[in-house]
Amino acid sequence: MASSVVHKTKLDPSVAFGQLLRKHRLRQKMSQEALAAKSGYERAFISLIELGKTNPSLRSIFDICGSLQMKPSVFLRQVEQLSGFELPAGKG
Repeated sequence: MASSVVHKTKLDPSVAFGQLLRKHRLRQKMSQEALAAKSGYERAFISLIELGKTNPSLRSIFDICGSLQMKPSVFLRQVEQLSGFELPAGKG
């Protein structure tokens, strides 16, 4: 019997976070340098996040989202959706 369930491709949450960060930064016509300066971090750190090569701390997520005029909860919900995150069956 064929299943009608569509399996989403899962994206690493770090990669999803980086892709969304870049999308929102560019939507606001902001360079990595400008975002870094506004949020108090180095441009290289912003670049590494966007590439999915490093994970930001909770503090830096709040700082960066504040610089983008976004609630961290809204941003992380988008990361959740893009990454295809799902709780294991029976846990949620």
